[in-house]
Amino acid sequence: MISAFSSALDDWHATCLKHLHGIRTTRPKESAMIAPATTTTPLTMALSVTDADCIAELRTRDEGPDRDSFALSALRVGLLAMRQAAGVVDRQAIRSEGDRLLETLRTSLQSHYERTTDDMGTLLEKYFDVNDGTLLQRIDRLVKKDGDLESVLSRYVDGETSSLSTSLERHLGADSPLLQILSTDRSKGLLAALNDVIKESVRTRNEAIIQEFTLDKEDSALARLVSRVTDENGKLRKEFASDIQQLRREFSLDNEEGSLCRLVRQVEQSRRAIVSEFAPDNEDSILWKIGNLLASTNESIRDSLTLDDDKSPLSRLKRELVGAVDELNKRNYEFHTEVREALAAITARRDEAKRSTRHGDQFHDAVGAFVDHESQRLNDLCELTGDTAGSISRCKKGDVVVTLGPESSAPDVRIVYEAKGDKSYTLKSALEELKTARDNRQAEIGVFVFARDAAPAGLDALNRFGSDIVVVWESEDPSTDVNLLAAHSIARFMAIEKMKSDAVKTGDRTAIESAVQSIFANVDALCDIQRLATTVKNNGDKIVSKAVKLESIVRDQLELIEQHASTL
Repeated sequence: MISAFSSALDDWHATCLKHLHGIRTTRPKESAMIAPATTTTPLTMALSVTDADCIAELRTRDEGPDRDSFALSALRVGLLAMRQAAGVVDRQAIRSEGDRLLETLRTSLQSHYERTTDDMGTLLEKYFDVNDGTLLQRIDRLVKKDGDLESVLSRYVDGETSSLSTSLERHLGADSPLLQILSTDRSKGLLAALNDVIKESVRTRNEAIIQEFTLDKEDSALARLVSRVTDENGKLRKEFASDIQQLRREFSLDNEEGSLCRLVRQVEQSRRAIVSEFAPDNEDSILWKIGNLLASTNESIRDSLTLDDDKSPLSRLKRELVGAVDELNKRNYEFHTEVREALAAITARRDEAKRSTRHGDQFHDAVGAFVDHESQRLNDLCELTGDTAGSISRCKKGDVVVTLGPESSAPDVRIVYEAKGDKSYTLKSALEELKTARDNRQAEIGVFVFARDAAPAGLDALNRFGSDIVVVWESEDPSTDVNLLAAHSIARFMAIEKMKSDAVKTGDRTAIESAVQSIFANVDALCDIQRLATTVKNNGDKIVSKAVKLESIVRDQLELIEQHASTL
């Protein structure tokens, strides 16, 4: 509020200065009678003074420049007085006086503005100060609890004895004139009079409505409506009859320009065009063209699919198929011939090998090659010793000797293999020969490998007897490779275990023994499945699948043995 008041004072002060500046800069109109002197050229005059007062005043001055200067000043004063007397004002004097007056007025106004602003600010602060302003204190006294406003309102509004309650009771109470007028019990009350007026008004309006809906009066609303409807009905009948007549003409076949007649002509033309297009005797019709196209297509198909024409596609296809079948039969016959010859040769060589001593050498070589491959994989040293004598004089027992490599857990430990492919050996004689082979080759573990055809009846595929292992393996049947692989891994483990039995932990030994037992059981089951697979053809896929699973389990157990053996 103070800032708004200060802004208003600033605007008023600026407006006053603007008006004063306009007064200062506005030149008065110069008189045409006497113009002020604008030249400074000296004017020489010889004057004779005859006025006694002037002479007496001049004589008071010394003759010479002092008197002359005084006389000139008096002359100037007299001229100015005469000019003023004639109504001419000196512009320079007016300008200087006006400037002085404006400056004085400006100073006064500025001083008054500053003083007024300070006084107004002090006054407003006194009234509107948020802490101890007079206005805020007055408002607080007015609106606070038990304040002046609450006291006044309580006196005039609150309670049954207040002025408002007394006035309302007097004007609207039970004994007030207004309530007596509005009372339904009084026959002369306002409600009774209003009831009579309403009844009279309703009766009058009912009579007026009845009069409007009677047919006895010609000017009643109902009479006018009936008359209007009758007139409009007559016009409607005439127009409807005219429309019916026009519609009859449009749908009459006698009227050549009627809609129905034109429609019949168009339908007839369309029918003729359709009949013409589908007429079998019309060469330009669609049906004729379709028939010719089907006939030509049928002829072309008949020519392409006939065997009477050597150039037809079917004849060429027949020749190619016959040639392909003949070529296939020829190749099939040649293949069967080659297979029969190869099988006969293989059978003859196998029978010859079984009858000769060379069969045993071949089986030895196959076992040596298999063991050598596994030894290289495990960084062991494999030697074929079947043709060299061992530590026993002139004894060549022990066909293959495996020496564990320096990276194994039992370096330089030996495993001896004895391979037999003839049926002259029993299990007892095999174990005795294997013992001799271990002594002859100074080996810790012995493995005796039977050929499947030479194995004693009832012998399991994988067997363990103390430090010896007996295994059944067929060089020409890859499914039995897992038997020899398991025997080799178990033999390595037995060699390592025998050399470091004290260093092997109980937990490792238990795990390895469990794996070995699992291998024996799974290898036996695998051999049973292989035997069944050779006799049962219908369940071949299931048996082969189970065999593959068991082989995978055996290989996992072998890897477990190798891991434990490598940590020993």
